[in-house]
Amino acid sequence: MSRVPVQESPYERFNRLAEDRLAKIENAIRVFANLANPYSYEYTEQDKREAFDRILLALQSAENKFATGLRKQEELRPRLPEDENAGQVAAFRTGRGH
Repeated sequence: MSRVPVQESPYERFNRLAEDRLAKIENAIRVFANLANPYSYEYTEQDKREAFDRILLALQSAENKFATGLRKQEELRPRLPEDENAGQVAAFRTGRGH
C-alpha cells in the first residue's frame, strides 16, 4: 500500500491511486482468466460471451465517466486571456478569420 504524501496535488493523488487500482484490475483479469482452464472448469461459449459482455460494459461505463470528468474539468478550468484569442488565431490559420 502506498504512503500518502503530506502535500499532494490532485494530479499526484490521481497518479498514486490509479497505479494501485490498475494493478488490482490487471490482477483480477489474470485471476479471472484462470477460469479458462478446461481441465478444471466447464463453461459454454454463451457463458464466455456473457462474462466478457459484463466486463466490456463495466469498462465502457468507466471510460464514459472519464470522458464526462474531462469535460467538467475543462468547464472548471479558469479562462485565461490568451484562451479568448486562441479561437481567433485558429480561425485565422484555417482561413476563416479573414
